[in-house]
Amino acid sequence: MIYLIMLQVLSIIYLPKQEQPNSLTERIKLVGNIDTLVMNAVNNDKHYPKMNMEEREMLYWVNLCRKEPKYFWDSIIAQKYLPKGWDKNPYFTTLKRDLYKAKDLKLLSTQDSLLNAARFHANDLNNNRKFGHNSTDGTDCFERLNHFGIIYCAGENISLGHISMLDALIVLLVDVNVQDLGHRLNILSEDFDRIGLSCIPTTQPGYRGYLIVQDFGCQL
Repeated sequence: MIYLIMLQVLSIIYLPKQEQPNSLTERIKLVGNIDTLVMNAVNNDKHYPKMNMEEREMLYWVNLCRKEPKYFWDSIIAQKYLPKGWDKNPYFTTLKRDLYKAKDLKLLSTQDSLLNAARFHANDLNNNRKFGHNSTDGTDCFERLNHFGIIYCAGENISLGHISMLDALIVLLVDVNVQDLGHRLNILSEDFDRIGLSCIPTTQPGYRGYLIVQDFGCQL
């Protein structure tokens, strides 16, 4: 079983902020060219109508990172996000290494049980103004995932306080001060081929932006 649980709250790098367009296509164009295969996978995902714009955008960026990891570093992170002088920082150098060596990663598609688990957890945290992997009633993360039918292969990332989905994803990938780089491992895992996403406006005191839950799984 793959039980990788990671948490990221605050960004320590500067990420540009601007108002987000209502169209997914226009949001992607703000950053770079659209990958037609990845965009088609998002648009044709069976749960597309149930996802909000932020969840659709997060699915796009996660899958672009998995499909074109070298491009994701060269054209997005290095060109638009890499802080001056941080090219020697070990978190960025190891991310470049891992993205350059990653290959043949499956595009993630959404799954009912993972979507339900992610949304349940995000709403539970938001409604009770808590943040963590355990449910507010004390239920362990993987006990909760098991309850939703996710038993053999599972991982979870959570994030808080980002307005842009791309910002949130890159902070999870960089994984500053996370020794085992668990967020990154979840996103770039060869084992996962399913995902559940919940991206909702946070109610957490002192934070703005979104509370994000990514639940990962695989089809056996």
